[in-house]
Amino acid sequence: MKNFCIFICSLSLFASEPYPYRDIKNPPIKLPDDIIIFHLSGGRTGSTLIFNVLTYLFEDNVKSNVHDFNARVIKRHCPLEAGRSKTFKKKRIIITTSHREPLNMVASEENTGKRVIFLRDTIALLDHTNLKIIKKIPFKYELFQNDQFDHIFETLEAALDLTIPEYAKANARKFFSIKEMKKIASRYKNFSQYDDQITNIHGKHIYGSDWRKDLSLETAIKAYNLNYNLRKKWGYQDIDVEKEWIEYHK
Repeated sequence: MKNFCIFICSLSLFASEPYPYRDIKNPPIKLPDDIIIFHLSGGRTGSTLIFNVLTYLFEDNVKSNVHDFNARVIKRHCPLEAGRSKTFKKKRIIITTSHREPLNMVASEENTGKRVIFLRDTIALLDHTNLKIIKKIPFKYELFQNDQFDHIFETLEAALDLTIPEYAKANARKFFSIKEMKKIASRYKNFSQYDDQITNIHGKHIYGSDWRKDLSLETAIKAYNLNYNLRKKWGYQDIDVEKEWIEYHK
């Protein structure tokens, strides 16, 4: 496999200790020393699942803390500050990101108690930095939701020219299934509480959001118009928001 650096910006079985299955001395895939994985994406895009799969497969620097910049795998919802980016000046970087139907991103944010209508293209916000980004790997939420891990594995294998061991795929499917993630989320009362040491799983983290159900028509139309260019960039088709919303509520 070629040498490169990966940046990713997008769950603990036990909140106070490392994954019982994580072996940072012998991860399933060993990357060259100059590689960092940075998952950078908007919230409510399945970024926590992607982060945890990547951490399981590649992490060999730290045992915990999702925001530890000494880690090989780092998760962020916002670009690096100019000063912080100097930390990785000598690294070659691959950025991974996760995309989701923008209207469902807005609806999911509402379900966590946040009001976020205008979405940002977090990857584009890195253009002002001098980071040596050599690859960008997108994952599509609709293709890996509901425990559809093959999209994650196949995307990584194709982009990084590697083969993920079958035992590692089986473990990832088991460790990060919706069933297991809900067990972790149940340890926390609400979304403001979360495992900030290992998994970044929040209370009430997993929702079956549907913008037609969760958003008012006014909010849906506003969110659609504000994020129209982004949805086109991410490959989502045009829709008639008013028509779909009314049909759903008949």
